Amino acid sequence: MTPSFSTVFNLNTLQAVLTDNFDYSGIIASARYGNFRAKIGNSIFYQNTNFNGSADIVPPATSKQVNLPLQNGKPQTGSYEFKYSVQLVDEVLAYSNVSSGYMSVNAPGAATFTTIILTSAPPDFEAVVQALLDSGLSVECGFYNSGNTLLGQSEITSVNTSDLVFDSITLASFATIAKIRIIGTNIYETTANYLFTECPNVDVQLNVTTDCYRSQMTAADVTQYPANLTSLTRTLQIQYPLLPNGSPVATTQTTNNSSLTIGPNIWTGGYTITLESAMTYVQSDSLTVIETITKYSNPNVQCDANLCKALECIESFRVKYMAAQKSGARDLSILAQQNINILLYCNSYQIAVQCQNTTLASQILSDLIEYMGAGNCNCGCNDTRSDSDEPTEIFPLYQ
Repeated sequence: MTPSFSTVFNLNTLQAVLTDNFDYSGIIASARYGNFRAKIGNSIFYQNTNFNGSADIVPPATSKQVNLPLQNGKPQTGSYEFKYSVQLVDEVLAYSNVSSGYMSVNAPGAATFTTIILTSAPPDFEAVVQALLDSGLSVECGFYNSGNTLLGQSEITSVNTSDLVFDSITLASFATIAKIRIIGTNIYETTANYLFTECPNVDVQLNVTTDCYRSQMTAADVTQYPANLTSLTRTLQIQYPLLPNGSPVATTQTTNNSSLTIGPNIWTGGYTITLESAMTYVQSDSLTVIETITKYSNPNVQCDANLCKALECIESFRVKYMAAQKSGARDLSILAQQNINILLYCNSYQIAVQCQNTTLASQILSDLIEYMGAGNCNCGCNDTRSDSDEPTEIFPLYQ
């Protein structure tokens, strides 16, 4: 068999994620261990040779995270090599009832010992061991007690082996030996090479516009993303200005779309806008690269104070005009003409906004306020308030 694995460079965690994706469903093995060796150029920056419970891959685990070598806080560029070694372990033969002669040994004379001498073995013992050795397998002999607990294990390098050397075994344990197992193991390897040259330099662009006339704000991702992206996930968030108690004046708005518009009423003050772009690239050599870039914008919205002034001036004139109509004031005809002029300004303003000519709309507002406050209407427009340091809700003059 030839094992297979996939490699992902996660630039957010500065790690390589190595995943064993071989289909082992047709492989018979009592144990499986997988280890990685990682190099950049000729320099090994990660290696594990423990084919046991501390191996990189011990099922059900399938992945291993390896720290990438860094330069200036970023993964080094260059030629990477990842070698994956998989050891399969399986029981080839099991001999029970040792004392009955299937496989006999000389009982040691000491209370503890490290060597057992095989005096005889079943007819197929030598043939099986020789076949395993000829196929390149590593062959081990394990001695188990009646509770199926491994007491010792020794590598067999020749069918002519008469002495098996173990770690120290006690005589009391030897008295309960019930099984001898022949274990065959093999190591399968595969190598993958990647050329990592820093990902395309994506300049994430966040565009924020404020329309005080409609009392709306729009945040948009206007980034020119590279064509070789295989996936892109955005998170676009707008947080409203904060009140003196530290809480936002309205609920934070979030979307996964490329743009987000808030309204119908926005507020003056400082906003926090966040764009998080999670990108995945796949290089031509199959190396997958994950990168997340976050962009911030902190616009301070202070809409034209003329909007507030215009509203207050018109309201002041309306009260004055309605009172004159009710009382039949002598200047009613003058107020009626002024009303017509104000309506002309308002109509012109609406048309300018509808045509998206905000420069002209601003000029019309200034002219209206000057007309109403320069002695013509006597509305007290010069005394109206301007922008405030505290968040102030903006109501649209046009929708």
